[in-house]
Amino acid sequence: MRRPLTTAQPQDPGHDGAADNQLPTAMTHAAMNSAFDAGAALLLSEAVNWVVRHRDAWWVVYENGWLRITDAATAEDLDQASCRLAEAEKVARCPLVGQSDLQERPDIPD
Repeated sequence: MRRPLTTAQPQDPGHDGAADNQLPTAMTHAAMNSAFDAGAALLLSEAVNWVVRHRDAWWVVYENGWLRITDAATAEDLDQASCRLAEAEKVARCPLVGQSDLQERPDIPD
């Protein structure tokens, strides 16, 4: 299982304590790794492991942990990118997906 990218910097334990109804703006590497191990955080894609979806928000890694992306337009762009990357990774895992139509059509030469 791939984990999110982390840096070798010391961890700062002082960013994880927001109220239950309010997301923190920062998380430590340890807190994000725990969320990832529990299945509560997902990578944007296998190729982009420095951006993670957790608690209905996008997070980006920095040297002391993870920062929540608070800009709504950026979060929406990441939602769309996530869908496109998931589809691309699915095709990359099975490059023959979608080619069966070509093999069955007699009007397309080999």
